[in-house]
Amino acid sequence: MCQLSPEVKRTVIPLFELTKSRKTKNADHGPIAKRLEKIASGYGITPFGIDLTSSGNLMNKEIDLLYKNQDGFKNWRTFLEQQKVVFPKLIPTLLRSDEGLDDDDAYIRAHKMQATEISRFFSQKIYRIPDDYETGEIDFDMENLFDSSSPPIVLLDMGFIPKDKGSIYANAAEKQLEAIYRTRHKIKNVILAGASFPKDPTEYNNGNDHGENVLEEVAMFEQCRVKFPKLIYGDYATIYPLHNDRAGGRGWIPRIDFPTEKSIVYHRRRKHKTENSYAPAYIDVANMVVNDDKFKWLRRQLKDQCWGINQILQAADGYPPGTAPSFWISVRIQLHVTLQYQIRSKG
Repeated sequence: MCQLSPEVKRTVIPLFELTKSRKTKNADHGPIAKRLEKIASGYGITPFGIDLTSSGNLMNKEIDLLYKNQDGFKNWRTFLEQQKVVFPKLIPTLLRSDEGLDDDDAYIRAHKMQATEISRFFSQKIYRIPDDYETGEIDFDMENLFDSSSPPIVLLDMGFIPKDKGSIYANAAEKQLEAIYRTRHKIKNVILAGASFPKDPTEYNNGNDHGENVLEEVAMFEQCRVKFPKLIYGDYATIYPLHNDRAGGRGWIPRIDFPTEKSIVYHRRRKHKTENSYAPAYIDVANMVVNDDKFKWLRRQLKDQCWGINQILQAADGYPPGTAPSFWISVRIQLHVTLQYQIRSKG
């Protein structure tokens, strides 16, 4: 994300979900401070949203404490106020928890206090709605938890969208969006987000070394935007959104992905046994990409000065700037976010 141009970073507001960090000898609980350090390196003074993971595999005791709803989520609010010193343009997400709250009144008091107190320190806040939230629950929260003078940015998060399910998810999202927009509060900023990039992009392409996967989140958004023209686009930046325990030790198949307006295209080649490194494979794959007509279109749109385009061109020239999957994931992310920014900025 740090390789985005200043223009894109000023316009695209990322939402970072804090998880535990990797355990080390000196920090065996995986402190979230290490995650914040990474954010600080690229977004210290740039607007961004912050949330907490709800995945049990990615939580630790520190995150558990931040989720406590006592005194209007005081632990979370104190944490946010501390972070504002480092991140002056931080946009916090409102947490949701009914643990120990026995009735509707107790639920309303805890969550409304959170929203009210956060509004004292932050000019904006995010209310994140998961895909399984019923319209009645949306109606209840929207009517009871917020002040009309400072309504939140609403993020409808549809999560992972399987292949060919974009329209089905759009139909579900439309019902939830109707509930959001019919509230007495004047909600101006509503974001619709989802993710469809698969755990293995070859799984829908019979394991072929070249293939293309539709971005179902784009299809979902375009369908919903017909009915809700002011809807704001969001996605997971082509990251597989479900927790994935990676197994190492067996190597990988060098692959380079790049976006079109509505899909992600990939090329890959296995490392030959006679090759001492992954560099030759990435050079070959980059040449496959450069000669792909869809990449030629992307190159015309983003120009050679675009960081991601430049990395692929360097590799095709015989000098791959990275030979690890994580590097090429960062290239895919940068290209996708930059292209979607270009598309959305044109209206």
